[in-house]
Amino acid sequence: MLEINLATIILILGVLVFAVNVIVEVTKNLYPLDQIHTNYYVTGLSITLTVLSYFVYLSYTSSKFIWYYFAAVIVAGFIVAYLAMFGWDKLMKLWHESSKKDGDIR
Repeated sequence: MLEINLATIILILGVLVFAVNVIVEVTKNLYPLDQIHTNYYVTGLSITLTVLSYFVYLSYTSSKFIWYYFAAVIVAGFIVAYLAMFGWDKLMKLWHESSKKDGDIR
């Protein structure tokens, strides 16, 4: 079984964000997709690619399907969508703001 650590997860997130950005830029002006708001398109594509990458991982490692990993993968799909729409800087800013204590002002 493959060892998964934080560096691997960040690498996979980066690859997924890059794939989403490229696919959206190439296909967003095609007829059926130009009727959909780009943020909805990015979100759906991000979740789809993240779930597909999870199933590829399961197939590659011959691992068993675990339902709560699948739920975590869907949450990761939203993170990929957020990164694709707003970037790493805004995510890190949101992370730091959410981790502040009540009396902490920076």
